[in-house]
Amino acid sequence: MGFPESRFFYAGTPATSNAKAAALKGEELVRTQFLRDPYGCRGSLYHKKLKRDPFHRSIPYPNGCPEIAALFRYCGPTTYTGALPWA
Repeated sequence: MGFPESRFFYAGTPATSNAKAAALKGEELVRTQFLRDPYGCRGSLYHKKLKRDPFHRSIPYPNGCPEIAALFRYCGPTTYTGALPWA
């Protein structure tokens, strides 16, 4: 997405060793899927995204943030090359 890595921080919660192993296995599967579909707009990644929106509402960001509307609408196998306000 081009967001600076230095401006990103993630603080997770502790997990049991079994939960951690299962999570790592699941993450590997999803990572592989994203290598084929970087923006998650086809196949199983797309269907997971639809399940997160059970009322079939649209993502508010394209309308609420016109500066990155094209990024939210982009669906391609390569990195988005349009303008980004933080780039």
